[in-house]
Amino acid sequence: SYFTSTMGVLKFIFLFVFYSVVVGSEDNPCDPGWVQGTWLGLGCLLFNTNTTNTYTWEQANVYCEQRNASLVEIYTVEQLDFLHMEVELIDGLIGDHFWWTAGSDMGFEGNWIWMRSLTPVAEWVWATGAPNDGLNANCMQLNSDFDYGGYDAPCDANSQPICQKL
Repeated sequence: SYFTSTMGVLKFIFLFVFYSVVVGSEDNPCDPGWVQGTWLGLGCLLFNTNTTNTYTWEQANVYCEQRNASLVEIYTVEQLDFLHMEVELIDGLIGDHFWWTAGSDMGFEGNWIWMRSLTPVAEWVWATGAPNDGLNANCMQLNSDFDYGGYDAPCDANSQPICQKL
C-alpha cells in the first residue's frame, strides 16, 4: 500500500541520516567491503553479492568462519529493519536472492535458535505463516519471496550468506 511504501522510504531516510550524522565514515571500524551496523549492535556485516557463487547453509557458515565471522543473528526489530533495507538495496541492483542467517532448529524440530549464541529466535523475525516446512526445512533465510521475513528452508538449498563480525 501507499502508506507502507511511504513508511519504508521514511525509515530508510531516517536510518541513512542517522548513520551519516551520528556515526560518520571516519569512525567506521569495519573492513572495506563490510557494512557498518555497530550502532544497532550488529557489528560489521558482509553481504555476499557474488551472484555466481551460492552456498548451502553449512557452506555459508564456513564462508563466514573463513572471514572470522559467523552468520548473522537478529535480536531487535531495528536490526531486522536494517537488514531488510540492505538486502532490498542489494537485490535491487543484482536481482532477488535468498540470504542465510544463523537461525536453525536442526535436531530440535520447532525450537528455533541462533546457532552462535544459542538464544531463541523471536516470533517477529518470521514471515507470515513461517516457519511451516517442518522436518524438511531446518535453516533460516531472509527470503525475497516473503518480503525478506525469516523463512524456514532446506539447509542444502543454495543462498547467499550474511556474515556478522561482532
